[in-house]
Amino acid sequence: MSAVRASLILLLIASGGLKVSGAPNPSARKVVEPGPIVLIGGRHQDLPNELRDRFFELAGGDKAKIVVIPTAVADAELKNPDKVLSPWRELEPLSVKVLHTRDRTTADDPEFVKPLTEATAVFLTNGHPDRIFDAYRGTLVEKELKRLHARGGLVGGTGTGMAVLGDFVIWHKEPGFEPALGLLTGFLLGDPDKEGLAATVAAQPAHVGLGIEPGTAVVIRGKEMRVLGNGTVNVYLAKGANQEARTDAFKSGDRLDRG
Repeated sequence: MSAVRASLILLLIASGGLKVSGAPNPSARKVVEPGPIVLIGGRHQDLPNELRDRFFELAGGDKAKIVVIPTAVADAELKNPDKVLSPWRELEPLSVKVLHTRDRTTADDPEFVKPLTEATAVFLTNGHPDRIFDAYRGTLVEKELKRLHARGGLVGGTGTGMAVLGDFVIWHKEPGFEPALGLLTGFLLGDPDKEGLAATVAAQPAHVGLGIEPGTAVVIRGKEMRVLGNGTVNVYLAKGANQEARTDAFKSGDRLDRG
């Protein structure tokens, strides 16, 4: 095992991003594992077929019920829903729907969030994180996203849509970051060249930073993290007791786990 891989695993375990299981207990009830997470760099408009198809497969293939959340986009209200949905419809899932509002009262309406309770996967588009936070943070939408993931559903997105899944997002004002949705604990997510990602990791040393290039993805299933696509993923580690701060690059096919 490489030094960076070992360090990454130790940080993930310490932060809660990975768990170490003891011996199985035959008498214990079967525990449902959280679902996969797919983190994709770049814009949803430029989503490569390879990464879209992998998301679709993890969502359940022809049995998938996909919900697309375009709220991070400034003009989401004006966009034709068919344009957002057509890349998914052509794969012929069981269903694909848009979920979008700017109104927090609507975001707390059980009827509005019903598609999330039935979904096998949720895909969040890129845009601006504040639009997601202003509409959904602390609402029933956020709760149902976490419930979906906890019951084994897939959650993922591109750009901002993946960055808000970590513990913090990088912010241009002091202190440089703010709490995100926290579906992927122990991680800070962004672009490889995102200003402040390494600095944010230094300020949050229990976290691992993932900088994901456009057209590249990290697919997380349990303890396994695998890189897909044409670019690289930079892993940022803060200075610790036994190591200096470092950044390591990984490419398609690489695994970031105890492998």
